[in-house]
Amino acid sequence: MNESVDKLIKRLKIEFEKGERSGVYGFTQRHLAYNSNKIEGSKLTENQTAMIFDTGTISSDGGIVRTKDVEEMTGHFIMFNNMLKAIIHSYHVFSRYHVNLKNAKAKAEYMLSEKGSCLDRIGFLQETDKASIIPTGYVVKAAHDYLRHYDYLFAQFRQDKFSLVEFGCAEGASLRTWEQYFPNAEIYGVDLDENAKRHETDRIHIVIGDATSQETHDLLKAETGGSAFIILDDASHAWGDQRRSFELFWDILSPEGFYIVEDLECGSEGAYHDYHPAVLDAQPFSEYIHDRCKFLRWSLDQIPPEEYRHQEIFSRFTQLPKHIRKIEGEIDMCIFVPSAVIVRKKT
Repeated sequence: MNESVDKLIKRLKIEFEKGERSGVYGFTQRHLAYNSNKIEGSKLTENQTAMIFDTGTISSDGGIVRTKDVEEMTGHFIMFNNMLKAIIHSYHVFSRYHVNLKNAKAKAEYMLSEKGSCLDRIGFLQETDKASIIPTGYVVKAAHDYLRHYDYLFAQFRQDKFSLVEFGCAEGASLRTWEQYFPNAEIYGVDLDENAKRHETDRIHIVIGDATSQETHDLLKAETGGSAFIILDDASHAWGDQRRSFELFWDILSPEGFYIVEDLECGSEGAYHDYHPAVLDAQPFSEYIHDRCKFLRWSLDQIPPEEYRHQEIFSRFTQLPKHIRKIEGEIDMCIFVPSAVIVRKKT
């Protein structure tokens, strides 16, 4: 619908519901009724018409007022109100149809084009913001564009049987994307909201819990049999929570598995004002994971060559907590993409 018409209908609706008579609603009522009735032979003046509309009374101005004119004028006011109600209702109905039609058209155009990877197209159809673009209302807008990077890494594993874990379920769009992309995988969503259970299917399983808690770790470890090939953190986006979950769930990640952390730019408080991070950390997770990759030449039990033993870099490595040294020794590689990092575990 034309933007000007859209604004006019919204303004008329607001003034009508508030009973406001000094704006465009009152102006339209008075002039439409006066001119319409004048064409039909009414003798009422503009001032008399306005008085009937504004106060429900009328002054004869020394002349004779026909009751028929007053009745018809009042009927015009009622008719316009009923017409406005019908337009508002129809507008909402047709707006929904229009949005649905636009979304369907955008999806069809995208599917028929050469753009996007297989995973990206699935994500687009499921309307996850992990895709490169996403239909929203009247337009298709750019989204995070994670999936084409994931497709590059995961295409070779599409038919494999494994567990995939995602922290943060939201509306379930990415869970359904993974379910469709990996036909033999078991998908586990972790969320604090019990309503996330509505996303469960034969292969989508929901664990209610905090992704930073030991209790949730133990529960998920039991559910997955202690092994997940892909773990993806799309929960609070808070740096401290991301670090805590990474250190907590690393032991569940299977050899050669992938641990992904998205939305690296959201800060220490995360992205959700109604959720206070379980762990506050001023260090960006991107810097934290970069630090974990500085010592890849040695695993936990290996002794470096003689010429390195007394260097400061090895001294700092040996001072780290044992569980951090273990993680660093097991990291095979890190891949950074815009606002996300993908960490692969060694064999």
